[in-house]
Order: sequence, then C-alpha cells, then structure tokens
Amino acid sequence: MVNEEADSEIIYFQNVCTFSYTYAFWKFEDWRQHIDWIAMHGINLVLAPFQEDIWTEIYREVGMLEYQIQDHLTGPAFLAWLRMGNLRKWPFGLDEKFINFSVQLQQEVIREYQRLGINFAIPAFAGHVPRDFQQIFPNTTFQRASGWNDFQDEYCCPLFVDPTDPLFYEIGRKFLLKAKNKYGTSHIYFADPFNEQVPHTNDTEYLANVSKSIYGVMESVDPEAVWLLQGWKFFADGEFWQDEQVKAFLTAVPTGKILVLDLHSDKFPQYERTKSFYGQPFIWNMLHDFGGNIGLRGSAALIADRAREAFNNPKMTMVGLGITPEGINQNHIIYEFALDLAWMGKEAINTVNWFKNYSKRRYKTNEFEEAAKILHDTIYNYNGTKWVDGSSPYLVVDNPSLKHKPWSWFHPENIKTVLEKIISNTNRYPGELFYYDVTDFTRQYLQNLIDLEYLLIIDGYQNGVHEKVKHHTKLFLNMISDMDRILSCNENFLLGTWLEKATSIPGDENEYNARNQITLWGPRGEISNYAMKQWAGLVQDYVYPRWKLFWDELNKAIDEGRTFDETAIRKRIFDEVEEPFSDSTKFYSPASSCNALDTAKYIFEKYENFQYDKGTLDKYLIENVN
Repeated sequence: MVNEEADSEIIYFQNVCTFSYTYAFWKFEDWRQHIDWIAMHGINLVLAPFQEDIWTEIYREVGMLEYQIQDHLTGPAFLAWLRMGNLRKWPFGLDEKFINFSVQLQQEVIREYQRLGINFAIPAFAGHVPRDFQQIFPNTTFQRASGWNDFQDEYCCPLFVDPTDPLFYEIGRKFLLKAKNKYGTSHIYFADPFNEQVPHTNDTEYLANVSKSIYGVMESVDPEAVWLLQGWKFFADGEFWQDEQVKAFLTAVPTGKILVLDLHSDKFPQYERTKSFYGQPFIWNMLHDFGGNIGLRGSAALIADRAREAFNNPKMTMVGLGITPEGINQNHIIYEFALDLAWMGKEAINTVNWFKNYSKRRYKTNEFEEAAKILHDTIYNYNGTKWVDGSSPYLVVDNPSLKHKPWSWFHPENIKTVLEKIISNTNRYPGELFYYDVTDFTRQYLQNLIDLEYLLIIDGYQNGVHEKVKHHTKLFLNMISDMDRILSCNENFLLGTWLEKATSIPGDENEYNARNQITLWGPRGEISNYAMKQWAGLVQDYVYPRWKLFWDELNKAIDEGRTFDETAIRKRIFDEVEEPFSDSTKFYSPASSCNALDTAKYIFEKYENFQYDKGTLDKYLIENVN
C-alpha cells in the first residue's frame, strides 16, 4: 500500500448550483458511484445535498399553512436559487413526496461521507424567509430581497430578515440545531446571505454586524463551528463590495472561523485584491462551467501557473484547492487535471506529459498521445481575456438571431485532426470512455462547423447574395440534424437520460422542472438557454425547430423583398416551439440507438472537404489562436 500526502490540506468539490444542474433527480445509486469518485480523488470537503425537510418543519411550527409553504418552495430543479434567496415558488412548489424522498437520500449520502472520512458542510441560516413571515412576525422589519434575472414579483424576491434582528437568532438557531441533530456535523456550515444580491446599505458597521450575527448563531450551536462562505459576491457584485466593505464583513468574525471559497480563482481570483481575504483562510478553486453547458474548453497551463503561485506565496492564507463547477459530466480531462494540482500543485508541472499520460490512462493505450498533445496545445490552452467558461450559451443552442458573433481561440482544424486520429483507431476499441469521447469530439467538430456556417449566412445576407443564404441555411440545419444523430449514440448525451431520472423519483411535476430548466429557465425565458445541453432529442425537437423557423422566415422575407422582423419571429419561436416543449410529455428513450464510431466516421467523411473561407476564419478566430 502506498501512502501519498497532498500539497493541499483541503481538497474541495461542489458548487451550490451543482445540486440543481446535475444532482436534481439523482437516486442513491447515482450518489453511490459519485461518492466513490469523490473519495478516489482525495476530496475531503463537500456540501450536504438537502435542507427543505427541516425548513418545512420550521415553517409549520411558526404557523404557516400548507399553501403558504408551497407559495415559497421551488421545484427540485430550482432549489439552489431558493436557498440563496434569488427565487421562490417556481414552478409549482415542492412536492411532499420529494421532500420525504430527500430525507432518506440525505441520510444515506451523509452516512457514506462519514464512512469514508469525508467532511461535509451542512447549511446554516442566511436570512432568507417566506413572504408570509411578515404577517406572522409583524414586529420584525424585513427587507425585500433584490430582483434577480428579470423574474417577476410572483416568483422572485423573498424576504430577508436582518441578521442583527432577534428573529434571525431564533430561526437560525432552531434550524441549525435540527440540521445538526438530524444529519450530524463536521463542524463546517455554509451560508450565503448576499449571493447575487446587494445589501440594502454599504455601511461597514452594518456589514460587520451581519457576518458577526451569522457566525454567532453557528457558534451558539457548535463552539467548533467554521463558516464556509462563497466569495462569489466579491466578484459578481464587485462594484458594491469595495475593499472596505469586504474587510468589514470578513474581519468581524475571528480569524480562522470563516473559510472562504474563492469560487473562480483560475480566471477571476479575489484573494489578490482582498489581501488574501484579510487573513481568513481560503480555498483556491477552478469554476470552469456554468449551467452544465457542453463544449470543449479549458486553460490547463494557466490553471497550473496560478495555483502554483498561490500555493507558494507565503503571504497567502490558502489552505486548500478545489473545483466548483455549476454542472458536471463534461470536460472530464480539465477536472481531473485541476484535482491533480491539489496533490502536486506546488511544483512546476509538465502539462504536455500530463495530458499524454491521461490519454494513456483513459484509453489503456498510448496510441492517442498525439491527439492529447493537440488538445493540450489548442482547445485546453485558452488564456485570453474573454469569458470562455460556458457562462453564455453556444451559438447552436442560443436564441436564433442575426446578431450573434461566434468566435474561437482554436482553429476548427484542431478538433478535426483530433477526431480523425481518434476514429482512425480500427484495431481495438478501448472501452466506454473511448466511445464517450468519439461522441463528444464529433459533437464539438459540428459545433464549430455550425458557427462557420452561421458567419457565411450572415455574410450572404448583408451582401445581398440570396443564393448563398439559402445554400448555407440548408447546410446549417443539416449539421444540426447530424449533431442529434451522433449524440443519440451515447446515453450520456440523451435528453431521455435526464427525463428518465426526473420521472423515476417521487414528485408529480418533475418532468416539467427538468424540461424548463434546460430550456426557458423560467415562465417567460428569464434565463433562456443558460443551462441548455447538446443532447439528442433536445437538439432534434427544440434546437432544430427554432433555427428552422428562423431561417425559413428569413428566406421567405428575402424572396418577398420585405424587411425581416426578428422580434416577431422570436415571439413565434416562443409560442410555437419553446413553451410547448416545456409543457410536452413526449417520451425520449434513455437508451442509445447507434454505434458512435460508425456514425462519427460517416459525419467526418461527409464534412471532410469543408472549405474554411479565410474571411470567415478572420472573423471567427480571435485572441490567442493556436
């Protein structure tokens, strides 16, 4: 047996949003496999999954009626934003059957964490309460939570009870005692009072009292308590959180009693500007993915360099390294790489060799080392200034428009070459992961070609070359169909897999939750496409018809010599495609329906002679092109 000591005292994993974008409909068998992955990577700090059972108990104890509770709780696919005070009620409340299911699941998950020696943080009270608390506690002054992402009043803005108010201590202590007694504790508690919300005042004394009060509740229940705090707000609302506000908030709690998650250290580190969070320990994290978007991307060398600098800077209070993706199950290589840094991040790493060795481990052969080298040098070597972490949808899954400006930091020939090397392996098939990557690389190849087709369409439209528009809109749609074709070859890229999970656990509205989150994300598309996936079924019945309607109407407007009314078409797309898809109950199989390698070869040969027009590439390739 070999014992190895990590460079990082704490190896952290999870984002509060992961529970909605990835885990929303998991059963214990999904968690069982996932926990094994957590343990094998040496991760020793995670978050507990649920809390709604305890909140429901408390709401009943203070006198709320069942309909009032349901007017506050969200569905399972949106619980992350209920917990952070961003959202309420959407879409239909939370089914009691799901709450009961979550209690047993939480106990099973935590039991496994305890068995494997993995520390887990349980939630603490951050101050967000239902609107009806105003009637139940008329002598308490509440703040209305600030609006969030254009959600109307019906679904946004719960109340916020000031942490300095006696009611905060009463509710917070009651909640934490219940949670601690029911689920146990590793003495770590997470709470985020102002996540993507701005406090009603920037007064430093007030902000200090807020953090002091939140920690005071934790300490009253557990004298060993450590507050796990997301540092996201210091970046996302940086205009509010100036140096003096950050300092007041953090230093009001004894040093070492706040553990800050610097959520996006790889691209937007806050430990530098906050002087290492004014002495509070922090965990360096790679965020990388927003909404679970699917697309190959990463910055391996940049991540390694920045992590090493933080590790070796004696002025830093860094105590751990982790990953904080909003959604998982994509770009496995970059997450494996980041987690390896927790073990060897203090030393300079030969990233090229790491990628080559990873391909050998993944495929059980060294035949793909050259492909791994290309991935390292191009797709996973972004170091530009644009935000490339999937925070915005890729063009193919975005709203149809004539205003998109697709771009790439790597030449489309890079992914084409990788795909060619992978599918040319005819002597042996190295297993499940090989077929996953064949599907993913072919999907990415088509994603880039679709971007280029779009630019050719826009060029034809702007220059009055109508035949060019017709020709390339047809090719554009054919490529979307081929994308759905390759995706249907692997169960990890199927809409049916997501929906099957949603409908197989307790809850009457789970399918609507699942469909809406990955499409409209709200009743009127408030965060439309943010969590969109490139999945077979979704591409066929949502992505394709949106673009087809759009391109058909554009060509019709050209033929009839009239102005193209994009606003009117956008409304038709919502009425005829998007909203009906959320409401639909059409069945999608969770089983793959083709051979990924054969299908990839067919698609590769079909587009092998695609011409990369120089003018189009000049518009497409920007920043550090490899």
